[in-house]
Amino acid sequence: LTNLAGHGFTPVYRFEVGRNKRGTRFRPETEPEGRDMVAVKAGRVTLEGIRLQMEPPRESKRIPWSAITVDGGELRLLNCSVSEINQQGTALVSWRAPGTLVVRNTQLMGGRVAIEADAPGEQQLVFDNSLAFTPQVIGLSRTDKTDGDSFSCKIRHSVLQTKEFLNCGSYSGKVSIDVETSAFQAEWLSSNLLKSGKNRTEGRQ
Repeated sequence: LTNLAGHGFTPVYRFEVGRNKRGTRFRPETEPEGRDMVAVKAGRVTLEGIRLQMEPPRESKRIPWSAITVDGGELRLLNCSVSEINQQGTALVSWRAPGTLVVRNTQLMGGRVAIEADAPGEQQLVFDNSLAFTPQVIGLSRTDKTDGDSFSCKIRHSVLQTKEFLNCGSYSGKVSIDVETSAFQAEWLSSNLLKSGKNRTEGRQ
């Protein structure tokens, strides 16, 4: 499935809490379907040339908002912009499936984290000629740890301005980051790489 902007146009999608099959408004605090703009569950989805503006409403409880949720299949973001500026803790991309995520010629701005990954097996991120301006670029976690979990990331020709590039505090799988011709401005590349104890390099490569 491809959602492609017409020549000379830049469609803008703005978030509003939707309605369920009964026609009543989703309750985001209890219904995950009301927490995102785009949900990918299977197949290969390409979004090209569009802007997603995720501005969730202020709720009394903290809600795990996400502009895009990937529960299955694969996603390609090409020439897109995904943003959240009202500080409601949005994950711009919540990636919960093994496979490949391609971010090319795209801007990821605001929110809590640009890409939040939590999936069994292998995940491969390609971040090419893109911009990330977020408090955190990549957040890794595993709710249910399994053997063979791995995360690899290739970054090319990109600019990343952030407080912390990688947070992998609860992740025990293999992590590989490959960067070329890119610029970082960050307080931390990853504070999780600092270890205490007698052997501070144990388990690090």
